[in-house]
Amino acid sequence: MVTSPRHFDFTNRASSKDAPNETFLESGLDYNENTIMDAWEKCLDGDQKKAEINNVRSVIQESWQRSLSKGINAQNERSNYNLDTDQIEFRKENCNNLLKASRSIFSNIGARLHGTKAMLILTDQEGAIIDALGDRSTLNAGRDISLEVGSVWNENVVGTNGIGTAISTGKPVFVHAAEHFCMGIKAWTCAGAPIHDPIDGNVIGVIDLSGPSEIFQAHTSALIAGAAREIEETLAASSYKDRLKLLEAFFTSMKGVEENDGLILLDEKGRIAFSQNNSSKQNNFLSQQEIHQGKQLIDVNKNMTSSDIYSALPKELRECSINIINKDGLQGAMLVYERKIKNSLSNTQINNKKALPKNSTTEIIGNSPALLDAIDKIKRLANYSANTALLIEGETGVGKELFAKLVHAEINKSEKPPFIILNCGAVSKELFGGELFGHVSGSFTGALKEGKAGKFELADGGVLCLDEIGEMPLDIQPYLLRVLEDRTVQRIGSVKGKKIDVKLVASTNRTLKSEVEKGTFRQDLYYRISSVTIKIPALRERGEDVLLLAEHFNQKMSHETGNSPLIFTNDVQQVMLEYLWPGNVRELKNFVENLHILLSHREVNLNDLPDEMVNRPITVSKFSVMQDESIPGHFSEEATEEFNVIPNRNPLEQMERETITRVIREENGNLTKAAKILGMSRPTLYRKLEIHNIKRNFS
Repeated sequence: MVTSPRHFDFTNRASSKDAPNETFLESGLDYNENTIMDAWEKCLDGDQKKAEINNVRSVIQESWQRSLSKGINAQNERSNYNLDTDQIEFRKENCNNLLKASRSIFSNIGARLHGTKAMLILTDQEGAIIDALGDRSTLNAGRDISLEVGSVWNENVVGTNGIGTAISTGKPVFVHAAEHFCMGIKAWTCAGAPIHDPIDGNVIGVIDLSGPSEIFQAHTSALIAGAAREIEETLAASSYKDRLKLLEAFFTSMKGVEENDGLILLDEKGRIAFSQNNSSKQNNFLSQQEIHQGKQLIDVNKNMTSSDIYSALPKELRECSINIINKDGLQGAMLVYERKIKNSLSNTQINNKKALPKNSTTEIIGNSPALLDAIDKIKRLANYSANTALLIEGETGVGKELFAKLVHAEINKSEKPPFIILNCGAVSKELFGGELFGHVSGSFTGALKEGKAGKFELADGGVLCLDEIGEMPLDIQPYLLRVLEDRTVQRIGSVKGKKIDVKLVASTNRTLKSEVEKGTFRQDLYYRISSVTIKIPALRERGEDVLLLAEHFNQKMSHETGNSPLIFTNDVQQVMLEYLWPGNVRELKNFVENLHILLSHREVNLNDLPDEMVNRPITVSKFSVMQDESIPGHFSEEATEEFNVIPNRNPLEQMERETITRVIREENGNLTKAAKILGMSRPTLYRKLEIHNIKRNFS
């Protein structure tokens, strides 16, 4: 028979009537001490099946099972894992950023804890307590169960508790009284919330509010979860400043680095802070790995040399040069991988039509990895069940309709099935239903006397492409969803339905998830049409496909006009590769066609290019850099006077933006010198100015 826990009297504990039911709403259960204790005893006896039918939340039951599997003694009365003084200092040093980020929260909440019988606790990622404050009587009682700085409170040590269970689940959790696993802490209540690293999302600590069970309140979990989020925001701002310093040092150390070299910048923890040109790098290992911000590439420490980093890298990544970067106490490393792929094709090659890769059944041209990946996915999808809808996302002008036609071209049928397309933005709201579903005679004003088949009927057995589906009227969307679910279409005005076999391909230049959040697109329809989503890369992401497409349009215009093909000089090719092409393939097509129409000569040089593409010297008198307002406090007072703000910018992009601006300002607007210092060509610098919205006032 178990004995009553000590330290706090159970008779003072909040009863099931006193404990707010709202706290247990997630499980639909009320807190009942006797029921929970009975389930706990059955769990200890191995009778889990009986324990599960009792009034115990699933998060607690699962934690009890983990505690049993780890061999935790349920009769323990305290944490039995305590660090010595040196170990505590070591942990605090490793968590210095976390301690700094929590100061404001501890100051604000801690000042209000006197007389509340509550204590506020901060732990590291392993549940070791590194800071604690609160009501003096509770701090003293906490020492009796080793709930104090230097003690470890993960589930491997103490079983189910607010700190350890928050670490195990990665989510905010409260553990109330009898829900604890160890007998000695069943007189306590605690609410813990994990604190996540802003870079890689890993749990780096826990903030916890603990005390005798009578302090239990419905809002405690929300309070602690909010505190954890505030600490994470403070960490994000601090991390942003650190990465900014590191990236500044990174850019100024890029001398001798070629524009198309593969670059990886590691922060002080060996995580990727910046990566460029690695997705298509000629290193098979790099191309097969996820190279993204926050990925832990190696474990590092402050005393590592270039040789140490070299040895720590996977063998496949050692074909690189390594530069240690130090900036105001921060340390990082820059890895440079030589890339031997040429930036441009020769005039002979670009004007050789046989060299152009082209899909045999469509006009899709290019060989960039992103494009080929999209083509491969669509080919594999084409002959799946008609119930599998496809959503094609991409900017205006990338050629989404061509990819819809590729689905149709790849269907394996003896007779080529129909391909029907409807531009959802080109049909009025009043006529939309009739266009899509058809109508019978006299069903509405303007209906055809003989009736009309809708797009679904016309596409039966084949492919229906709903172009720009984000433009579809909201009141039509439920009917489309019903057709997709039932595979039956009913004409407007008819009581009869017709079974159809149609593969739906939807396309959009919008972000439909955002449209769902705004209420302009139905969530259920979004999930129905996006069972497979393929993003078509923008032209600026396709590298030398720009030149291949340009030559395709060049040859096509030459054939149509009877004129000789244009010849693009190397300088022009370089500008074409550097230009952003906001209108994508459509803009490139118009660009080539205009050259054919307007030029009397055949060799295209820089003077023939539109103003927005041409590089020209400028005098810069003032810069306006766009800042990410979502990250607080990341500009000095001096910088804040000079920089205006555009929100929702990637922090790494913001770092690059500020670095470029600072260098140009220091060089008094001389872009040639600035480009040299930044280690990039002038065309690249002009492209960066456009990417980062660095506004220029001409004098």
